[in-house]
Amino acid sequence: MIPVADFTDLEKQTGLIFTDQLQEKSDHTIAELIRSSEHIRCFTDNLHTSMKSPNSVVTGTIFGKRYAALVRGLFTAGVYGWSIDASPEQTVMLVKDKAKLAFMLDRSSAVPSASLTHEETEARIVRFISGHLDPLFYQIAEATGAKRTHMHSLVAHSLYQTAHKLRASDNGKKEAIGRMLDLFLIEGSPLSFHFQLSPDGEYYIRKHCCLAYLLKGGSKDNCCGTCPHINL
Repeated sequence: MIPVADFTDLEKQTGLIFTDQLQEKSDHTIAELIRSSEHIRCFTDNLHTSMKSPNSVVTGTIFGKRYAALVRGLFTAGVYGWSIDASPEQTVMLVKDKAKLAFMLDRSSAVPSASLTHEETEARIVRFISGHLDPLFYQIAEATGAKRTHMHSLVAHSLYQTAHKLRASDNGKKEAIGRMLDLFLIEGSPLSFHFQLSPDGEYYIRKHCCLAYLLKGGSKDNCCGTCPHINL
């Protein structure tokens, strides 16, 4: 039994929520969204309204960017010695105000990485990408017209940024950061993108715009600092 205090620390590190009452607190299990095109259309319609989005492509693309919060959490957990089984059945998405997302997982999904072999850790990540992230993004793309490759690119960029910040703040974790980044971005993965550092070395430049500026009137003055539109 993993102590509750360990989960408190893990939640602070990752931004994820862990519970032993997953089904009682569910808004949307990812398995439901992957299985049902009707369910996902209802879900994306609600997101569209909550975001006050100008069109469905914007809704889907921004969803992809916001979904990166889960992937960042799994990545950070790995850096700090935890492996999380984020299977669709064990992952719940909570939709907050203005379509912000939070993620809840069963406590049984988290185990110390030291209790697994390298191959078992890698298999968990591969299963997450191929059995959770990619099929969910496929459904979102079908429902909204957003490009699945753009959503994956936004997630991969978020991992680059997270790794960059962790290297700067925790020098002792550089080896673990590189190892985890390699596992998520392994060749053949839909997350296998490469990004260039900004000239000042402060951040990585995205390959695709997240379209969030279109929620703010459409002026590119409202683009994110890492956007390719303002880093040409």
